[in-house]
Amino acid sequence: MIDRGVEFEAVIMELLCSNSKFIVGLPMLSVLDLSRNSFSSPLPLEINKLKNLGKMYISNNKFSGEIPSTLGECESLEYLYLDHNFFKGTIPASLSNLKGMQVLDLSKNKFSGHVPQSFGKLAFLTKLNLSFNNLEGEIPHKSVFKNASALSVIGNNKLCGESRNYGSQQIDLKNNSFHGEIPNEIGNLRRLRGILLSNNSFEGVIPKNLSRCSQLQEITLNNNKIVGNIPFQLGYLSKLIKLTANGNALSGEIPSSFGNLSSLQILSLAKNNLEGSIPDDFGRLTSLVGFALGANKLSGMIPPSLYNISSLQTFAVEYNQLNGSLPSDMGLTLPNLRTFSVWGNQFTGLIPISLANASRLQNLYLNVNNFHGAVSTSLGHLKFLVRFILETNHLGSRELGDLRFLTSLNNCTNLELINISNNNFGGVLPKSLGNLSVQLSGLGVGSNFISGSIPTEIGNLINLDALDMRQNLLTGSIPTFIGSLHKLNALILSNNNLSGFIPSSFGNLTSISILDLSHNNLQENLPSSLGNLGKLQALNLSYNNLSGIIPQNVISLSSLTYYMDLTENSFSGRLQSQVGQLKHLGQLFLSNNKLSGKIPRELGECESLEYLYLDGNFFEENIPPSLNNLKGIRELDLSRNKLSGQVPEYMGRLSFQYLNLSFNDLEGELPQEGWSHDASVTTYIAPATNGSISYIAPDNVLYGSIPLDVGLTLPNLQEFSVGLNHFTGPIPNSVFNASRLKVVQFLSNNFTGTISSSLGHLQNL
Repeated sequence: MIDRGVEFEAVIMELLCSNSKFIVGLPMLSVLDLSRNSFSSPLPLEINKLKNLGKMYISNNKFSGEIPSTLGECESLEYLYLDHNFFKGTIPASLSNLKGMQVLDLSKNKFSGHVPQSFGKLAFLTKLNLSFNNLEGEIPHKSVFKNASALSVIGNNKLCGESRNYGSQQIDLKNNSFHGEIPNEIGNLRRLRGILLSNNSFEGVIPKNLSRCSQLQEITLNNNKIVGNIPFQLGYLSKLIKLTANGNALSGEIPSSFGNLSSLQILSLAKNNLEGSIPDDFGRLTSLVGFALGANKLSGMIPPSLYNISSLQTFAVEYNQLNGSLPSDMGLTLPNLRTFSVWGNQFTGLIPISLANASRLQNLYLNVNNFHGAVSTSLGHLKFLVRFILETNHLGSRELGDLRFLTSLNNCTNLELINISNNNFGGVLPKSLGNLSVQLSGLGVGSNFISGSIPTEIGNLINLDALDMRQNLLTGSIPTFIGSLHKLNALILSNNNLSGFIPSSFGNLTSISILDLSHNNLQENLPSSLGNLGKLQALNLSYNNLSGIIPQNVISLSSLTYYMDLTENSFSGRLQSQVGQLKHLGQLFLSNNKLSGKIPRELGECESLEYLYLDGNFFEENIPPSLNNLKGIRELDLSRNKLSGQVPEYMGRLSFQYLNLSFNDLEGELPQEGWSHDASVTTYIAPATNGSISYIAPDNVLYGSIPLDVGLTLPNLQEFSVGLNHFTGPIPNSVFNASRLKVVQFLSNNFTGTISSSLGHLQNL
């Protein structure tokens, strides 16, 4: 069977390509419409034969190659749509010969180079679309596009220059690299209906004379560098529907004249430096649908009249300094709410029960305020709810029934995120938790007073990405079903009273990057299955009762980048050489275990380490020379071990902020290198430029003298402890020049001489 689509394409391309006699045979062709097909060949040079062609529509095809310059010989062309193809190369200047051109659309191609200056000859051009190409250089100016009523150059990231007076009904320059000030001349464009300048680098202030553009319906200035006050004159634009200026540096108060914008539907001024109160006159904006003033410095109460604008769908005033309480009937007066965001303010009072009447509510952000009292079970009527965020308030009463509302949320089948952390909720987690929306990706109940066990039904929430139950009163064992939550990225169960063992099923959490089970009563050995967690970046099992050898495939998890903390357990045996595979790890804490043997030289291969704590173990023999490779080390604690030998010379060259070698069997003289060379590290202390310093080396067998200039080279010293050694000579007077010293300890040495009167100047001692 013949493919009619292919046959048709072949016929058309024959007409347009090699067989020019067919084209010559169509001298009266005035309209050519091939749009929304799959034509793919380049345009033929012979297209100039179509002298009477007035309209050419070849949009949404796969035409490729360059536009032939001969197209500029089709003198009758008025409408030329070449958009949504694969044309490349430069835009031919010959198109400026098309004197009658009214509409030119070259968008969504791969054109490069500059926009031809000669386009200024197109006196009748009303619409020009050059969007989403690879055009570069400065946008043409002077008379170019002077009569265009619609101009779009968005999506050309290398196009730059200053904006100009184009005489358009719409100036669309968004998503480019324009700079300079918004020109005052725009105020002369009386027909202008839209100014779309978002995502550029415009500077300066908003021109006051924009108020002369009485037909303006849309002003979008998001994500520029605009400063100064918002001109009150913008309140005269009675036809304005949308005004957005997010992400600038606007300051001052919001003009009360905006209350006159009776047609306004969208007002968004978030992420600026606006201050003062929200004007009372805003209650007159009865057409308002979106209202966003977040991330400013606004204060005072929200005008009560704003809560009566029944058309409002987005109400976002987060991260300000607003106060007061929410009206008890707000769910009745704002029935069309989709998003209500007031987080990061100082609101007080109860959460209105009437919110359940805003039946289309999707996002509720009440976090980081001072709300108190109970959470109503009526919120379970919000069947479209997606995000439910109440964290960091004073909700709940630490009583048994505080969490009843969680069961009511089973009706919210679109829920993706619940966070009620850092409140006063008591009671136990209901088994119905497992009946929450299968779409739930985040559940946070941490920092409350929740008791009882973790319900096994939580294993039903198969799309969980983050589970945070930290700092509660939870008891019992960790359900093995948690290991079936294969999408978990973060699991935090720290600071509870959980007991038993770490389930080996946790080895199935192959997407997890943060695992924190610290500060519990977990026991037994560490399951080797944790070595399967190939995306783990942070592991914290500190302050438990875990024992046995640290498995090789755990101590060598090369994905770890942030920290591994196994502090305060009962791990024993040697620290295995595979630790050297932690090449990207920044922090390793193994304090207060029962580890023994040598400190493995492979630790020196962990070149990203900044914090290394091996204190409180049974490590012995010398400090390995390989630690010299830890060039970024800031804190090192090897205290309370059985280390012997001398303090390595290289320690004077490492940039410590804290060094503790106390309570070992070290001996010999202190290294002298580094005390005063280029502000580098001394034997135990970092340079002055590295912040707070501690110097701790008591209870060893060190001898020799302390460098005389130690307090000058280390002015940030906070603790200087060298007791229980065999140091000789004077106590350097310069020690007391370190004005931040809080602790000095010299006991049981062989120091001689007097103590400087400068000791009295240490006010923090």
